[in-house]
Amino acid sequence: MFQIPAAPQGIPVAFEGFYYGRSNESLVALNIEKIERIRNQAFNRDWSKNIVPDATFDDLDKDAILKAREQYKQKHPALIEDVNSWNDVTFLNKAKVTINGKITNTAILLLGKDEASPLISPAIAQITWILKDDPGDYEHFHTPFIITVEKALSCIRNLKYRHLGFTTLFPDEMYRYDNWVIREALHNCVAHQDYGKR
Repeated sequence: MFQIPAAPQGIPVAFEGFYYGRSNESLVALNIEKIERIRNQAFNRDWSKNIVPDATFDDLDKDAILKAREQYKQKHPALIEDVNSWNDVTFLNKAKVTINGKITNTAILLLGKDEASPLISPAIAQITWILKDDPGDYEHFHTPFIITVEKALSCIRNLKYRHLGFTTLFPDEMYRYDNWVIREALHNCVAHQDYGKR
């Protein structure tokens, strides 16, 4: 068995003087854009936990905080009584959305009012839905993402298809994708987006 350590942050690793990367199933020369992305890792640790200096709790949407509380209670049912007694500052610190009562980029993205999104500029806090067959049919969704992800989800067409089984003349109807699959993809897009790229 081989144990290969992870590459150091911000330093591309060379083998016999060459930098390699993957392109699908092939091993190819690492392009300059990827090398620069690796080098920038040393400077861009975790954008999501950066404090937004001019932000206050007034920049957060009350309905979004209520929704966050409900979801937190679902995930931590043993803490329901505690969550109900916490003020917003305590709750958001415990949920790791704020740090010591200071608003982070994550807090603005998930819970911020739409008018607060310029506070994280140059990042763009926007989800855009476009109908593939008609690019003129689109809609933009803004912060707070904890609420607007559901609105974006409602725009996505999840077509039904019919499957004819072997034992009946009546087809089974089912959606092409389970809603949780689409929701998970949207959540991953929000969570793993590189907001530094604008």
